[in-house]
Amino acid sequence: MFRKKIGLAAQVISASSKFQKGVAYIPRVNRSTLLIKQLPSSRYLGKPAPELVSDILDQIFELLTQPSDDDILYSLQAYPNLFNCMLVNKKWSQSAVKILYRHPWRLHRLYTLRTTDLAYDRCKLVRLYLTMLDRDQRRVLLEQGINLPAPEHTQMFKYATYLRCLDYGVMLESVWTIYSQSHYTDVPCETVKLVIRALLKLFSVQAGSLTWLRFAPMSFSSDEMYCEMLEDNEFNALLRPVEHLVLEANLGGCKKLFKIFAANFRNVRNLELTDLPRSRKWIGDSSIKYHTDFTTVIESQHHLQSLTLKECSGYLSAIIAAIQSQSHTICHLKFIDCDFLGCEPWIGLAKCRKLVSIEFIGCINISGSMVAPLIDAGLTRLKKVVVLYRIDQKSCKELLNLASLYPSI
Repeated sequence: MFRKKIGLAAQVISASSKFQKGVAYIPRVNRSTLLIKQLPSSRYLGKPAPELVSDILDQIFELLTQPSDDDILYSLQAYPNLFNCMLVNKKWSQSAVKILYRHPWRLHRLYTLRTTDLAYDRCKLVRLYLTMLDRDQRRVLLEQGINLPAPEHTQMFKYATYLRCLDYGVMLESVWTIYSQSHYTDVPCETVKLVIRALLKLFSVQAGSLTWLRFAPMSFSSDEMYCEMLEDNEFNALLRPVEHLVLEANLGGCKKLFKIFAANFRNVRNLELTDLPRSRKWIGDSSIKYHTDFTTVIESQHHLQSLTLKECSGYLSAIIAAIQSQSHTICHLKFIDCDFLGCEPWIGLAKCRKLVSIEFIGCINISGSMVAPLIDAGLTRLKKVVVLYRIDQKSCKELLNLASLYPSI
């Protein structure tokens, strides 16, 4: 017994000798003696993991859309990704639906050639919105003999509240398809107008305002259907905030429509004009060059930053002169499949001191005299000049030399 006490005292003395000033002593522990119940417990042990906050989910799902630099439209892969996210749980579904139905009309254009995804076609989308009409709107339409889908009393989401981007041409074509047997039959225009008006009123009340709007005419539609919405002051709050405007200009009554566009949309940041009407005798006619109606859409803007022209010819002198009115704000210009035959030197472009990028894709008939003012301007903020020709197109040496000054792009 005495020897046992001496042994214990020796161990204590040897252990105490290891303590030094400023040095912590950690005794050895036999791991085999540790039990699982001795491990520190977590409050999430045996419970489901904590859920992500809705705001974080929204930001993650925004990354799935992968929009391009100059377009707010979603990529092709974004829609199936978001549809899959809707199937996880209720919170994920709420965040995914909010983004999907921000631009629902994009589905028709993405899935036109994919028969497996026709369940999300444009007509079903219109019918979904028609189920959300209030009692008074439904009564007015039913009194006119218009058949409406039955309202859903247990609807999970208010889809109309998420709308921020509207393709007016696709919506008009969808309504026309629903209430007509064929595009070539004479459908009562009043029926289409009443339904379109009801949908726009629904969007005005629930969505509030739009940020993206596209006008593209149908081969069987009339300009009267486009003017119906724009001339009504009831929808001003819905349209005035639009910042991204796309106009496909092969419209019959261009003069009236473009004047309405200029009066209604003044806060556009990104403007795209496609297929401007061609004049038969535009060469050498100054009245056509400088007094066109659609240039008022450019000149009426307060802070236009980006302009894209597609398949334009004959009016480029007038357009470039109109761009000069936006010289204090314009930063990005893009010309796609444009014909510059007979165009005057680009003095209007040379005066845009805030230009950051200019792109010429598939353009023809560009001469050195046109490019000369742009070369001599010495634009200090210009960082990107892209020139792409097709194989059968003749290139402009002066324009290629300008693009060679920016080899890093």
